[in-house]
Amino acid sequence: MSLLLLLNPTPTTPVNVGMEATNTVAVETSVQRAPFSEFGIADRVQEDPEAYRRLAAFVADNLRRDIDRLDVISAGSDSNSVAVIKGELKQLQEGFHEVATTIPEEGVLTREAAEKVGRIISTLRTGFAAWYEGNKEIAEIAQKLASVVLATFALSMFGVPPTLGAIIAAAVVNKERIADILHGPNNE
Repeated sequence: MSLLLLLNPTPTTPVNVGMEATNTVAVETSVQRAPFSEFGIADRVQEDPEAYRRLAAFVADNLRRDIDRLDVISAGSDSNSVAVIKGELKQLQEGFHEVATTIPEEGVLTREAAEKVGRIISTLRTGFAAWYEGNKEIAEIAQKLASVVLATFALSMFGVPPTLGAIIAAAVVNKERIADILHGPNNE
């Protein structure tokens, strides 16, 4: 049928105009949170609370042992560096212990508890960053220690015994050969 007939129908021309219009609009939205924000941390912890509880307990326990070792090593020392390191290690140890005890061993992790964990971790991160900036020389040693601890834990997740994992991690972090760590460097 021509457009002219549709616009000017005559009495003898039947016009059947059927028009159906359907408009469908679909909008999909999602909220993306910064992964290291308090809420982003809370989201991650809620995905696998048991793994994060174990990780926090592991870090807190190792920090406690390091503080004890530092006490033995520095017995009788009046070094300001020792006091500075010990103070920061103690704050970190207490914070990770609080994270580990906030996440329940059994049962469901509530959103409120997950957000508390996010706040604790965020506070630890901010405090450590400030401490690091004020104590760069000391902090580099602590950074190596943290790297070894984290790498040891990561290797243990793949079945590597902790002692061997610590040796491997220390070798990688210090850019040394494993043989040099076990037997001492060659004095040739």
